Amino acid sequence: MALGEKGEIIKEFIRLEMGQGLVGWVAQNRKALILEDAYLDSRFSKKWDEETGFRTKSVICVPLYLQHKLVGVLEVLNKTTAASFTEEDEMLLHSMADMAALAIQNAKLNETLRKRILEVSMLYDFENIIASNVDIHEMGRWLLARILKVLEAKTGSILIWDASQKYLKVLEARGFDEKLTRELKIPLGEGIAGHVAETREALLIQNIEKEPGFEKSSRNHYENNSLISAPLICQGELIGVLNINNKLTGFSFDKSDLQMIQAVASRLAMTIKNAHLFDEREKSLKEEERALTLMSQILPQKKPKIDGLDFGVNYQLFEGIGGDFYSYFKIDQQTTAVLVVDVSGHGLTAALLAVMVNTLITTFDSNIMRSPSQFMVKLNESLLDRMGGKFLTAMYALIDLKQNQLVYANGGHANPLLFRKIKNEVLELKSAGKLLGVMPSLLFEERSIEFSANDILFMYTD
Repeated sequence: MALGEKGEIIKEFIRLEMGQGLVGWVAQNRKALILEDAYLDSRFSKKWDEETGFRTKSVICVPLYLQHKLVGVLEVLNKTTAASFTEEDEMLLHSMADMAALAIQNAKLNETLRKRILEVSMLYDFENIIASNVDIHEMGRWLLARILKVLEAKTGSILIWDASQKYLKVLEARGFDEKLTRELKIPLGEGIAGHVAETREALLIQNIEKEPGFEKSSRNHYENNSLISAPLICQGELIGVLNINNKLTGFSFDKSDLQMIQAVASRLAMTIKNAHLFDEREKSLKEEERALTLMSQILPQKKPKIDGLDFGVNYQLFEGIGGDFYSYFKIDQQTTAVLVVDVSGHGLTAALLAVMVNTLITTFDSNIMRSPSQFMVKLNESLLDRMGGKFLTAMYALIDLKQNQLVYANGGHANPLLFRKIKNEVLELKSAGKLLGVMPSLLFEERSIEFSANDILFMYTD
């Protein structure tokens, strides 16, 4: 903090190394200093007066201690009268320094705790965002907004390395001109981001004006002098760069801010890498093979043997693997359920979702399995916020041999057909029900119909 004439300039621009100038000398030697005329002392540097336009005369400078630990330095310049500072002034400043050191340390501890809580909360929420399978751009927008809030910063960007074109391009950005970010292409070694991508080392810059490698042509992107840039590296591969700039307060980022950004960058790199791998696998034959393997694991290996019932199955792929599967459930000696499911989409995504759906169903209790309508309600509730933008349709039929009855419910699926031998007729079994995994609080119509010897139930998926 700096108050008085030229205080704002001093606060924004002056950075001192240990031992540099009067303040640096007091910090290094941990001794108080009182001067009638600073210009007569060789330790005084005229540089700051020349840069700020201030004229230093008399000085008192005392170290701030807390339990023998140096917290900082308290300095006052130039009496408002022509007189010089006195020993009584120095004693007063020492007393104030003791109180200030304690107050500063307490404020630092509170700020550190607050930032740590925000950091842990953000990382926890970030994991939940990743688990929800949101679009990579949506995830980037969420992450930048949260980081800027936690670090009290104005601008930030996530840059992705395009290995084929050999440049960084913007995945998402906040606080920058949209046209600028859309057209931005940064080769390795160019500017701060290019340097970080090339060296693969995070960078904390507290004062850009003092950074010799920073190109003047890029400075209009920054409103103040501090920024953090961290590489996104996964398994030794460059994924991109995460940049955070411009503190709202005008102060500099610190090492704790850098550590937080590095932790986020590590997890973000893995997430983007996984997203890229996922996209590539969806287009490959290997993905189709893996999806087929997954589906073969959840499809029944054998048809059930039940007196009074015969089962016929034909599972044939038309074009690639999808999320279609079927299953049987023996409720009791006289009751059997049959399920047909169609998960939207194709490839590995649909197969993984089909496996998840099949796993969820195994957790349903027996009462749910005995009621087709309750089964559909439970399945829909279980799938909400788990489908990653996908959905499914399902047909669930309960065959009661004791009552010679078929009870069924439909969740947006193709209507099954019932062939009645005695009447030599085919009936389309309709029941009201919407597709699953999209809308909460859905109800499903449950219907029943006679199911006698030699009748045939035909269930299928499109």
